[in-house]
Amino acid sequence: MFDEELRLLAASRNDGIMHLQQRAENMSEKYPYISWVLITARNDEDILDSIDALSKFGAEVLVAHVNFNSFLAEDIPPESMRKWRKMWGVEVEDFDKKVIGVGAKLHQISKGDDQSLLFFNV
Repeated sequence: MFDEELRLLAASRNDGIMHLQQRAENMSEKYPYISWVLITARNDEDILDSIDALSKFGAEVLVAHVNFNSFLAEDIPPESMRKWRKMWGVEVEDFDKKVIGVGAKLHQISKGDDQSLLFFNV
């Protein structure tokens, strides 16, 4: 059952049925004090709410935030860029500070970064 719930959490999207935040809250309530690693390129309120939900019952959360802008080619037309931004969610100003503000540890991933030590001292 735990594995199935993890698969649902990993595949969560804002599909109108159940937001990531709701699934995260359900998981954290059933399994308190578990440490979570959330890997995401999105930077919207649902992610912030999900971090808050995961840490609600004593869990620690590490967010590996992928800076998707750094992976895009410079010659992308404005139409395509709007599509990408819509897909990844509305950007939240000072997202990184807000992640830390809701009690999570943060690691930013950008193109060209060496990620070999990402989880070494966590």
